[in-house]
Order: sequence, then C-alpha cells, then structure tokens
Amino acid sequence: LILMEQFVACPILFALWEIPAATVLNRAPLDRIPYEIEHKLSEMLIANAKVWTVANFLIYNVPVQYRVGISNVIDIFWQSIVSNFAADCGKNPDDETYLVEGIAFVTATGING
Repeated sequence: LILMEQFVACPILFALWEIPAATVLNRAPLDRIPYEIEHKLSEMLIANAKVWTVANFLIYNVPVQYRVGISNVIDIFWQSIVSNFAADCGKNPDDETYLVEGIAFVTATGING
C-alpha cells in the first residue's frame, strides 16, 4: 500500500495538482507548467519518500490513540517542505534581481515624487 502511494498516487498528485497550481498561483505563464513539472517532480518525490517512508513506519508502530497526533505533526513538517517547493514554482532566475530593482524603483519614485 505504501509503495502504491509512493509510485502511483504521489506522482499523479504532484504532476497534476501541486506543481501546476503553485506555478499558476505564482503568476507564471501556463506554458511554464511542463517545465516546472519536469524540474520539480523528481525533487518532490525524493523529499516525499524521505519524509513519509520514515513517517509511515513510525505511525504504524505507535499505539492507535497516538497515530492521528503523530500524523498531524509530520504533516505540518511535510507541508512546510511543499510550501518551499511551491514558492519556487514559476520563478525565473532573474526574479530576485527584478524584485530588488522593483523595491529600489518604488522607493526612488516615492522619494522623488
């Protein structure tokens, strides 16, 4: 069951929802989605395997009454990893420079205005 999740469900979910949705929400053009899937999918799957393989082993070896709590704590950690991937989807390498220049431009305009 865990192998099916890792090798069937996760690639489908990441490639059809997580990466495209993050790319669109970061205001990247739609034609950028295949590029993002190609470059981010393998990294996400590796991170997923690192977190959830150990997590599933831990979750299924603790008493039943603690499983939900432990699962939720691990899920918070996992969502922080996913949010880092999502923040990078759709970014160009020049985005950092543009952001700094945009702030400098806005500041300079405000001072001169």
